[in-house]
Amino acid sequence: MVEESRASGKQGQGRAAIHIRLFQNPDGTIVRDLAIPHVPTFFEIYKKVHGKEIGGLEGKTLKALFKARVMASKMIVLPKKTKKDILEAYHVAMAKVVKDPVFTSKQGKKIMGPFTQLLRDDAMRAMQNAATLGPDTKKWLRNWLTTKYGAFLKKKKKKKKKE
Repeated sequence: MVEESRASGKQGQGRAAIHIRLFQNPDGTIVRDLAIPHVPTFFEIYKKVHGKEIGGLEGKTLKALFKARVMASKMIVLPKKTKKDILEAYHVAMAKVVKDPVFTSKQGKKIMGPFTQLLRDDAMRAMQNAATLGPDTKKWLRNWLTTKYGAFLKKKKKKKKKE
C-alpha cells in the first residue's frame, strides 16, 4: 500500500509516497501509524510476503532499531549531568506545552498528529525501551552490517576500573 500526499514548501509543490509507516505504543508494541492507519507496518508486509512473522535475532534487532527510530528520535534530551531544578523546569514547561490551547487546537493536531505526548517517566521508559540493544542483537547487527555492506563496527573498549 502506498499513500500519496501533496506537499508544498519553499521548494514549491511536490508529491511524497509513503510506503511503510509504523508507530510504537508507550508499552513498546509496534502498531500502525495513527495518522495513516491504512498504511501497513514493515512487519505486516514481511509476514504477507514471507507467510510468517520475522523472528529470531533478526526480528528482535529490527524491532529494536525501528523503536529507536520512532520513539527516541523525537525527544528533548538534556545532558546527563543537568541539575535537578533545570530538569524539573523542563518537565513543567513541556507539561504546559502539551496542554496549551494552540498545541491542542485543530492546527496543532494537524502538525503533531493524533499521538499521545509522553512526559516524565513515560518518556523515559519509551526512550530506554527504544535505545536498549542487548549483546545478542548487537552481535547480530555487527555481523549483518559486515556481511551485507562490508562495514566494520568497532567494539567499545571497556574502561579499566580505578583501584
